[in-house]
Amino acid sequence: MLIYDKYNLNLEKLKSDFKDCSDFLIREIIIDGRRAIVAAMDGLINGQQLNNMIMAPLFSHSVDADNPTEHFDIIKKQIVAPLEMNEVNTFEKCEFFMMSGFAAFILDGYPGALVLGVQGWSRRTTDEPVNEAMVKGAKECFVETLNDNKALLRKRLKTPHLKMKQIKLGKTATTPVVIVYVDDRAPEGTVKEIESRLFGAELNSAFDYGCLEPFIGSDIPSFFQASEIPSALTCLLQSCLREESA
Repeated sequence: MLIYDKYNLNLEKLKSDFKDCSDFLIREIIIDGRRAIVAAMDGLINGQQLNNMIMAPLFSHSVDADNPTEHFDIIKKQIVAPLEMNEVNTFEKCEFFMMSGFAAFILDGYPGALVLGVQGWSRRTTDEPVNEAMVKGAKECFVETLNDNKALLRKRLKTPHLKMKQIKLGKTATTPVVIVYVDDRAPEGTVKEIESRLFGAELNSAFDYGCLEPFIGSDIPSFFQASEIPSALTCLLQSCLREESA
């Protein structure tokens, strides 16, 4: 689908595509009277680069342009600084770049997006799992940090259909939990049933996935136990030794 030249339509499209994606970041800004959008995926970008190379220059420079096309061209050639830069005109290309660690810039009135390379990655190495060694395939495993685990899944499955719905469990010690599923493959009723069972558990704390497994039950198929994506559904649980806040 082509990117619109209308701000509201682009904003609605991005929010709709990434609904229930807790790793989706979006910022609405105004640059010299024109509205704009900056969007990216949490865990796949370097926040310092995003600020220094994109956000700070956008807010600190004044642009004298007669129309959105000229305004966009000045921003592209004179203001933003990343070395990796591409202009795209479809949402599919824009979202693929975003899920590859790029930030997307969309200006009101211009039917295109500027995707800017500000890639960043996990603070802790995702090593090969010790008790689940593989002869073939990836040698990465989940770690204690929730954002790193979400990014690990996102970079493997670059589609907005991969949803990461974040909820909070635990009355005494609140813990972020993410329900991960592919919305065009996982039955909607199954996703709702998972969420219902988790909230129905009424746990005081949830420090490990093992705390949740008895409440989910064995009748719910898991992405990591099945050979096909149609049964894609699992949970990510942030460790009690989490590094970031909910």
